[in-house]
Formats: sequence, structure tokens, C-alpha cells
Amino acid sequence: MPTLQRLISEAQSLEPALANRLGEISKWIEDKPPGLLMRKKVLLNFLTEIIVDADLWLGFCEMSSEEQDIERHSLSAVEQFWYFTLFPRWLNEPDPKLPKWKREILKNTYERDDEAQIGQLASSITYCGGQVYRNMILDFSMATDLVVSGSLEQVLCVQLTISAQQNTTEKIRHWREALNYWKITRALFMSFNPCGQYRDSRKLAVLLVDRSDSLPSYGCQETVFV
Repeated sequence: MPTLQRLISEAQSLEPALANRLGEISKWIEDKPPGLLMRKKVLLNFLTEIIVDADLWLGFCEMSSEEQDIERHSLSAVEQFWYFTLFPRWLNEPDPKLPKWKREILKNTYERDDEAQIGQLASSITYCGGQVYRNMILDFSMATDLVVSGSLEQVLCVQLTISAQQNTTEKIRHWREALNYWKITRALFMSFNPCGQYRDSRKLAVLLVDRSDSLPSYGCQETVFV
């Protein structure tokens, strides 16, 4: 993929960690025929995301300190958290889940039954005045469906499930392990009944935005069942 190779070349001097991670991704797909790649929607979406992120990050690396400050403040709180906290961590640390989800993507076995629901919720969060960010690395590796913030611009990493409370013990354990690995200190695990009081995405959006404002500003790994 020419764009990926260009970014690897540019990153070698500006951001070696990015060059290494992009090189890993390039090796993963280098022997795959273009026709095969084009048929794998999730893979193409992931490649698009990582190319956009890498391009933006390299642009930031080339800026002066003053330009970086301007660029940082032009982003929302959730975008800042991704680009200046979690994305650099992902570049500089081994991703223990990366081999597994690369295999799943190539086999087309990675599926999200709640994709449409998460998309609708993200739109509702924006509609009700909140900020929201989502991407595949957050989902695949960091146990985070959405990064949300409200009027206080305190970011909150949210993991959603419709599993009953008695079936969430292992999910919560894996969620906390992922958070601790990536040093995510403000997060919410929410299990909700899709037929209950929060079946309307607007009501759930208001609840999440409210929690992003009201939960402790640091050291919070909250579990909620509604």
C-alpha cells in the first residue's frame, strides 16, 4: 500500500515508534492480493483510520511548540485524549491483543452486533451537547467503545454491554486488565437492558454525558447496571 509506505518513510526520522508500528501493519498485509483486501470492509476501515491518525500525528511532530499548542486547542477534549495520550501509548507499548484481532480481521470473523447501536449512541451524545470519539484500536485493544466528555470536558472511557449482571464477572475482569495495562484512569463499564428505561439512545447519551461530568476526576473504574 503506497500511502502506508510513504508514512513509514516519513516516520523513520520523526517518530520511530510510529514507523515500527506501521511497519508491523505493512508486513501483516504485504502478501495479501489487493482484491482480497478490498473485500474485507473491517480491514479497510482499520487501515483508513491508522493512516489518518499517522498522517495527523506526523504533521503535529513537524510543528513548532507554538503551532502544536494551537493545534492541540483546536481539538475537542476527547480528540486530545486520543491523539496526545492513548495513541502515543499504543505506539510505544506492545499491544497484547494485536495478534488476535489481526487474525480475526483477516478471517472476517470480527463482528460487532451492536455496531449500529453504538453509532446511534455516538450521534445522540453529540446531539445532546457532549463530545464523543470512537475508533477500532480503542475497541479492539483498550476495552473502550466510546470516549465521552460533557460540559466539564473530563474524558471518560466507556465500555457498554447488554449482558445481565450475573454474566459480567469475566468481562469486568478483562475490562480492568485492559484499562490498567494502558493506564486509563477514568472509565465506566455500563451494562444496560436494551428493552429497559435506556433503550432510547438519547436517554442513554444523557446518562453517559452526566456520568462524565459527575464521576471522580481520577482513579475511577466505575461499574453500573441499569
